[in-house]
Amino acid sequence: MLAANKYEYRNVADKITQDFMLLGAEKDHLIRIGKYKDVIDSLKNVKLLTYRMFTENENAASHCNTGNPKLVLDIIISWIKVIKNREK
Repeated sequence: MLAANKYEYRNVADKITQDFMLLGAEKDHLIRIGKYKDVIDSLKNVKLLTYRMFTENENAASHCNTGNPKLVLDIIISWIKVIKNREK
């Protein structure tokens, strides 16, 4: 985990100007739930921010949403389609 600590979103968050999707997990054992607000607050220049917190009820509340990958992939694919259709 120490190696991961040197990669910090704060250094680049204000440089992101494209559409951005942030996925979270309610019971993530590595990322505390309050961290998502910090990330969202730092993304001041994104074109469109989409945030989705996966829950225990969806069986997707663990780190990387390991319990329900189909739901997660469906959400991602749906988001990509919305973005692509908007750009037409």
